Amino acid sequence: MLLTTTGDGSFTNAATLNAIRTSYRFWLDSQLQTADITADGPLVDIAGGPLKLAVGVERRNQFFSTTTLATSTAPATSNALSRSVLSAFGELVAPVFSEKNALPALARLEFSAAARYEDYSTFGDATTPKLGVLWSPLENLSFRGTWSRAVRPPTLSDLDTSRNQAESVPLPNPTAAAGATPTLIWQGGNSTVQPERARSWTGGLDFAPERIGGLTLGLTYFNTVFTDRIQSTGLTENILSDPTYAAVVTHNPTAAQVNYVCTHSSYIQGTVADCLNSAPGALVDLRVRNLATLQTDGIDFNSRYQHPLPLGQLKLDLNGTWLLRFRQAETPNAPLTSLLNTQNEPINLRMRASAGWEFAGFGAAVAANFANSYSDTSSVPQRRIDSWTTVDVQLRYEIPEDFSKWLRGTRIELNARNVFNVDPPFLDNQVVGIGYDQENANPYGRVLSLGLRKIW
Repeated sequence: MLLTTTGDGSFTNAATLNAIRTSYRFWLDSQLQTADITADGPLVDIAGGPLKLAVGVERRNQFFSTTTLATSTAPATSNALSRSVLSAFGELVAPVFSEKNALPALARLEFSAAARYEDYSTFGDATTPKLGVLWSPLENLSFRGTWSRAVRPPTLSDLDTSRNQAESVPLPNPTAAAGATPTLIWQGGNSTVQPERARSWTGGLDFAPERIGGLTLGLTYFNTVFTDRIQSTGLTENILSDPTYAAVVTHNPTAAQVNYVCTHSSYIQGTVADCLNSAPGALVDLRVRNLATLQTDGIDFNSRYQHPLPLGQLKLDLNGTWLLRFRQAETPNAPLTSLLNTQNEPINLRMRASAGWEFAGFGAAVAANFANSYSDTSSVPQRRIDSWTTVDVQLRYEIPEDFSKWLRGTRIELNARNVFNVDPPFLDNQVVGIGYDQENANPYGRVLSLGLRKIW
C-alpha cells in the first residue's frame, strides 16, 4: 500500500483555512535632513609650522514612521517619531617639530585635540573629546596614538514601540511547585533607551623603508570598550533561574506592571483582556535595553607598493583586520564571553589584496577578498563554516585634462564584484531563517555596474 500526504491544505475544510489565513502589510519611511558649515585653516605660526584649527556646526533632522495594517489576529498600528540634533565641533593641530626645526630623534612631533558637542531634542547633550599625538624619530618612521570617547544614541527604530508584542509562555523554574512558571514575555522597541558610550585608544606606526622605494607599511592596534550597549536580550531556557538575567526578569510582577505591558503591546494569544487575565508569575523584558558591555581589540594592517613600469605604473595593496578579542557581557550580572569566530558575530581575520595598473588615463585592477572560517555554535554538533574568498575586477578610463575642457575630470568605470559568482558559505541561520550569515556575507552573487563620474 502506498501512502501519500500533502501539505497544501487540500484536505482541510475551507472554512478552517479562511479562519487562519491572514496577510501582513507593513510600511516604513525613514528620512534624514542635514545642513552643516565648516571652516578650517592656519591660525598662527609656531615652531614647527602653522597652528591649524577646524570648526563647524551641523543640524540634523531625523524622521521615522511605520504603519502596519490590521490582520485577523492583530489590530492596525502606526507610529511617527522625529528628533533634531544640533552639534558643534572643533579640532586643533599643533606641529611642534617638523622639517623646519627638526632635531635628532625629532623629525616630527605633532599634537592634536578635538571635541564634539551634540544637543539632542530627546536626550539632552553630550560632549566627546579626542586627543592625538604623532612622533617621527626618522623621516621614514612615524609612531601615532589616539584616545577618545564616543556616544551613540539609539536609532528611532530602537525607540519605536508600535509593534511591540507580548506572549504567555511556561518557562522552567526549579523553585516553582510545578517545575515551571507562567511567564509574560515582552519584546520590541523601548522609548526609554539611552545612548550607549564607548572609550577607545589606538597606537600605531607607519614605515617606508629607504631600501625599497615605493613601499609603505602601516600597523595600528585598537582597543575599544562599549558600556550601556543598546541591544535586546535573547530568551534562554533557564532565564528565570539564572542570576545572569536578573536585570530582565521580574518575579511576581504587580498588577500595574502586567497592565502596562498588556496595554503597550500586541498580545499574540488574544486580546488585552486575555493578556490581563493570563496571571503571570514572572515578567521577562526582552525589549531593546542599555544592558550590555562589549570589549574588543585587534590590529589593522595596510601595505602599498608602487613601482614604475615601461608603460604605466604598478600598484599592489594588502589591507586587513585581525581581531584579537570580541567579548560581551549580555547583562550587568553576566561574565564577559567571547563571541569571536561564531555565527552572526565578527570573524578574526579579514583581508583584501589588490593589484592595479595605470597608464595614460587607463586603469585596471583586480582584488581578492578573504573572510576566515569560523564555528557555528548553535548547531548540534557544532559545525565549521568555511572561509569565503571573492574576486572583484575594475576597468576604467579617465579623460586627460588636455583633451577637452568640457570632458576633463570625467571617468568611466566598469566594475564586477564577485566576478566568479561564489556563493556565501552555508549557515543554518536560526536568527532570521536564512541559509547564510547576514553579518559576514551577502547573497548577491556577481554584480556588474557601469559608472560615469564627472568632477568640476
